[in-house]
Amino acid sequence: MSLRWTEDEEDEHIARVVHDKYEDVVECMRRWVREPDAEEVAEASLAVFLARDLELARTPDRLLWIVVCDEVRRYYEGRCREVFVRCVVDVLDLPVAMMDADMVASLGSARELDAALLGLPLRQMMAFDLRYVLDFSLDDAASALGRSLAGIKRDLDAAGKWITKALGLVERDETTLRALAKRER
Repeated sequence: MSLRWTEDEEDEHIARVVHDKYEDVVECMRRWVREPDAEEVAEASLAVFLARDLELARTPDRLLWIVVCDEVRRYYEGRCREVFVRCVVDVLDLPVAMMDADMVASLGSARELDAALLGLPLRQMMAFDLRYVLDFSLDDAASALGRSLAGIKRDLDAAGKWITKALGLVERDETTLRALAKRER
């Protein structure tokens, strides 16, 4: 880690705390940023947030959450949108109870889901990805995107309707949407 600190004790303490949490932050960055850039983005994020509020270093879990939320926002501002839509739908991975003839026929390929996702407004795509691909709770998704819980619920409902219609599915429930959204890690 190449963050530069002044020599006083306060900065040394902050540097120790950040160093202890650094690997956790880099690991979180790898979820949203391509591997070679993860360390650079993590370091830049830490520097920005610590410059704003040195108190964050005393609560490293809060710091980590703020950095992750910031990266979620930046990710969805278009830096890596093409990476987001690489969802893989494997019918064999779906629960047997969900594999009715209509669904199997409509799933055809991952390209159909990609096309359906690209038809969504960005805010609905963001909510869908956080909720069903990354398994965020509704509260965490709202917090990460800086929106109200009601707004996230509306976006998820609209996204679910759109995807159901685009793929020609008979039902639209949370289990179906979550299974459709899972992609290779």
